Amino acid sequence: MSMFRLGPLLGHPRRTQRHHPRRPAYRHTAPRRCDWGELCEDDRAANDTALLDGSRVLSVYTINGERIWVITEAEPRRATTVLRPEDY
Repeated sequence: MSMFRLGPLLGHPRRTQRHHPRRPAYRHTAPRRCDWGELCEDDRAANDTALLDGSRVLSVYTINGERIWVITEAEPRRATTVLRPEDY
């Protein structure tokens, strides 16, 4: 899989208050490398399709025991947001 553009990194206000804003930076680049994290096969397939049709990309990771979502907007992929599922 090829890499894709993520746009600027955004964070939910509660997410950035609880964590140092630079902490998720390494996970921010993982979706760009098509590392979808802890997704089921259906969601992985949806992300693979999103690379072709420009729809939204979702990645899920656990960092220090906390579940984190990384959502990249649909084309033109102007931003990627890091948040907890309960902040969605």
